[in-house]
Amino acid sequence: MNRTHVGCAAALALVAIAPSQVAAQRSLGPPTASNDHEFTGIDGVRELRDGRVIVLDARDRTIHVINFATKSRKTIGRLGDGPGEFRLPRALLPIGGDTTLVDDMARSGKLLVITSAGEVGGFVSTEYNAITPRTFVVGAADTMGRFYENSYTSDSNTIVRWDRRRDRRDAIARISMQVVSPLFRPRPTSGGAPRGGAERSGGSPPPFFTVSQWAVSADGHLAVVTPEPYRVTLVSPSGKRVQSQPIPFTPVPVGADEKQDYRVERQQPVPTMIFANRVQTSTYRKPEYTEPVEWPSSLPAFL
Repeated sequence: MNRTHVGCAAALALVAIAPSQVAAQRSLGPPTASNDHEFTGIDGVRELRDGRVIVLDARDRTIHVINFATKSRKTIGRLGDGPGEFRLPRALLPIGGDTTLVDDMARSGKLLVITSAGEVGGFVSTEYNAITPRTFVVGAADTMGRFYENSYTSDSNTIVRWDRRRDRRDAIARISMQVVSPLFRPRPTSGGAPRGGAERSGGSPPPFFTVSQWAVSADGHLAVVTPEPYRVTLVSPSGKRVQSQPIPFTPVPVGADEKQDYRVERQQPVPTMIFANRVQTSTYRKPEYTEPVEWPSSLPAFL
């Protein structure tokens, strides 16, 4: 299935943006190293300075450290609620040096530490302070150790940066949550309309819809990628904004292969937390799938 992935778009956009620049395709060439281990999925990768690579397989709930020089691999951490343990790891967050934090969906208020030696260590608290029970929901981090989160409202979300060294929190960007899909009709002149300012038959989200996405570079630049128009806006750590011209792209038609990929993806197990009799159970469950009522004619710039 031919798709443009927002992660790649945001990462490449961090290099430079010029008003007259046109996005160019670039071949990455053959791989420089490989490992024979079969992963269910790769949900996070962090390369250390000595060439070792930390790999998160969220669905298998395993974290690996791969040494391509020695062609070795080891698994670190284990399932549980104690030190060096996790339940539903879903992201790797690189911070200063070779330290990496693990976002565990089942553990509120704490991020597991993977040390520069590639071993699981203690925890980093994401609680605001001892008085306020609220926790900072970390969606990204930079090498200065600053955290970034989405703060949602009804029609947009605000990206908040937490500089933990100075205990300062700043709203650095606001991103529209407008749903983009050719299956959404213009809002009627009277009557109610669902969130996003448009209407659509049926209650389930349309297949292949998209919304604006964001990513943070190692030095703290924020990249916001919008689907309509397809463009990238960079926000520097000091707040300077640079916006690209709309980026041309050729829409990919939605055919039988795209529809089948969608069906398969929608039936993959998802992380689930179950609370019963004051006991929390963390697992992966296969969601219930409903065939879409209608399909869009093409894919958006990114999903």
